[in-house]
Amino acid sequence: MKRSLLLILLAGLIAPAGLYAQKVYKNGNKVILDLTEDAGMPKGSVTTTSKTSLYASYTHTAGELVGEAENTVNNPINLTVYQKLEVLPYDMNINGEITGTNNATDQTNSMSMKWSVAFDGCKNLSYGGNNDWRLPTQRELILMCIFKPALESFFNEPFNSTAQYWSATEGSDDFAWAIRMSDGLLSSVRTMNSGTRARCVREVTN
Repeated sequence: MKRSLLLILLAGLIAPAGLYAQKVYKNGNKVILDLTEDAGMPKGSVTTTSKTSLYASYTHTAGELVGEAENTVNNPINLTVYQKLEVLPYDMNINGEITGTNNATDQTNSMSMKWSVAFDGCKNLSYGGNNDWRLPTQRELILMCIFKPALESFFNEPFNSTAQYWSATEGSDDFAWAIRMSDGLLSSVRTMNSGTRARCVREVTN
């Protein structure tokens, strides 16, 4: 009886506060990761300012972005996450293509690439009638890892169980951040390393 009363009191406190959880859902064929403040993200941690348009203007030399200082872990482009992201249901291959095959279990070099190849591949990708894809930032990628079970419940293809995945966020010179989806291990990886995968995202505005 005491336990039931406690649950009722907690429900009464939570409901009026308008608290919601971050969520993953499917809208048609699109897998959406909802990170809006209304979905429970801390105030000031999300943005409606496009990162795609920023990345579209970036170029790189020798695997390093021009204007690197704007793209490191503690700079504005990474400090917030975009409020709602569509997550690609497949890994991208080294040619910037989505083959629709079981790429997640493909251990060949066709699915692993240097950071600049992943960055450009997502930026130039056309999929689902959209051509505004990009690599996720480091913090967006961390959230993708946290929500991995929910994302994979909608995916055509799960993340590779042993591979690392690139983020768009740079570390020190010639390094960028990557995460291993099996256990969330975050590493600063040399950008010329060709053993890392890419799963692109796009910003959802509605």
